[in-house]
Amino acid sequence: VEYFDYGNGSTHRIYPSLVIIGGDISKDQSTSFEADMPIWQQLEDHGIPFLAGFGNHDWENRDGYSFNGDEWNRKTTEFCRETYKKAANIGASQHFGYREFGPE
Repeated sequence: VEYFDYGNGSTHRIYPSLVIIGGDISKDQSTSFEADMPIWQQLEDHGIPFLAGFGNHDWENRDGYSFNGDEWNRKTTEFCRETYKKAANIGASQHFGYREFGPE
């Protein structure tokens, strides 16, 4: 995987074992697997597992300001959950597992 260094057009190779998306998957609280996964697909295509956490642009508080807040939050949770499932199925499975649990 290449990335651009300092914006001057030069590139260099990196070989990450894991990429963590530290939030702000989308810029406008419209996170969804369908819309946002293509951005990160190149990592999976190279066998690089990645995990997503959500940030303030991905989540609306319960005291939200829109009618869409619950739907946005559900889709954000779905996106993050899918990245964990996918990471467990890629090369990270040697060092990473994923199991869902919740209230019974």
